[in-house]
Parts: sequence; structure tokens; C-alpha cells
Amino acid sequence: MLCLHEQDRAGENPPPANGGGVDSACGKATRRRHAGTLFLLLTGGEPLLYPAFRAVYLAVRKRGMIVTVNTNGTLLNEDWAAFFAKNPPRRVNVTLYGASGETYKSLCGDETGYAKAMRGIQLLQAHGVPVKVGVSVVRQNRHDLETLFQITKERNLELEPDTYMMSTESGQREARLSPEEAAAASLAATRIKLGAVGFHEYAQRTVQALESAVPETESGMRCLAFFLLPDRTMVKNFLSVRDARGAFRADRTQRRAGRLACGAGEICGA
Repeated sequence: MLCLHEQDRAGENPPPANGGGVDSACGKATRRRHAGTLFLLLTGGEPLLYPAFRAVYLAVRKRGMIVTVNTNGTLLNEDWAAFFAKNPPRRVNVTLYGASGETYKSLCGDETGYAKAMRGIQLLQAHGVPVKVGVSVVRQNRHDLETLFQITKERNLELEPDTYMMSTESGQREARLSPEEAAAASLAATRIKLGAVGFHEYAQRTVQALESAVPETESGMRCLAFFLLPDRTMVKNFLSVRDARGAFRADRTQRRAGRLACGAGEICGA
């Protein structure tokens, strides 16, 4: 399965056909461990496609590393679930690309991907393997966000939406959200996750923290600074601390919507 936002980078680092490089990978792991590395993330692409994945995984665990695995979940079956149950990772992070076969077909070209990923998650849970679910929010699946929260909640799983996406090299088939769309999606996810009352309290706490984080200064110190709005939108390049404080006291409704109109700053996606 290859999704639209991955296609332009496909083929840059394909998995070795013969599973080679195990000794090299283990050598690197040994050096990292001796240097003090404790936590290791195995990711891709899709790491389960790598023919020697199990050998590398077992080798780094043997060296005392705590391993997390990123996967799209479509290759997970009974055998994989049993393997991870016998050799527990810190966690398996499964990325979902939608809440239906239709969304998967639109984004990944494979309408069976959703059912495969959900079955993989269920198998991991049945074997007692720690699972966390992520979703890369793009234009083709943002309408599924609320449904994904419901699905994961029903299965006692944590959902972590990610609205940041690297641009494709060619610029074609662009699936990522614009900065404004990403801010809106991030805000929507926070609202869904916390509920109406929780979101209101969160917004109040965040605004208060942002305001108190900018100290008063008589000199009006000039600097290049970055400030995060409640929706994770970044306001950058203020002329001075005093300008920044004034901007944060601007219309709160606009701030919470991720649209801060301020001539002293520039708004971009965080």
C-alpha cells in the first residue's frame, strides 16, 4: 500500500531484496548503545517489508535497547502479533489513513487497507502488545477525524493526529493541508478529544499561559521569537516583546481560530 503523500518519495530507499545489511545495522546499534542510546524507533516506509526485520529487531533488543515500531498495520497478522507478544516492544505505533475503505481507496489506492489495519490492531491487542494509533491528517481524510476518535475510544486506544506533512518533491498530487487548514484540523482534533467543556478550559489555560510567558520590559527588547497559539499555529518574527504581548491580547476569538491579524508578525503552520 502506497499513499498519495508518499508516492513522490517512493523508491529513494527501497528495502534490500535479499535482506542484506543486517550486520551493518547491528554494528550501528552496538555503537549507538555504547554511546548511551536507550530508546530506538524502527520505522520506514513500512519496516515490516524489510526481509531481515526480525533479525535486526531481536539484535537491538538483545543489546538492551527499548524498541518502538512504526507501521501502517496492513501486514500485521497472527504470526506478527505472536512475534511481538513473545518479544515485546515498548509500543507498536499504527498509522491509520482514514476511517473507511473508501477513504483508503481515495488516499492509498487500496480499499482493503482499512480493514487490514484494523485487524492488525485487534490482533496486537488480543496478544497484549501495547498499541498507539496515529493519523496523518490530509485533505482526503480530514472528514474522518471525528470517526477515528470514536473508533479508537471504543477500543481503549490513544489517537494522535498529525497535521504536519512534508511536501512532495514534484508538488503534484499534493495531499498535505495548507498552514491554515492544518491549524483548523489541529484545533478540531483538540476540541473532539477534550469535549466542549474541556476544550473551553484548555483554551483559557493556554491563553493565560501564553500571556504570562511574555514578561513586561521597559526597554521593549527586540528579538526574533516564536510563540505558539492554542491551535499550535506559530507566530514568529515579532519586532519586540511589547509587540508580541499586545498581539496576544488581541481578539481572542480570532486567536483560538488560528488567525491572528498582527502587522508585527507572520503566521505559519507549526
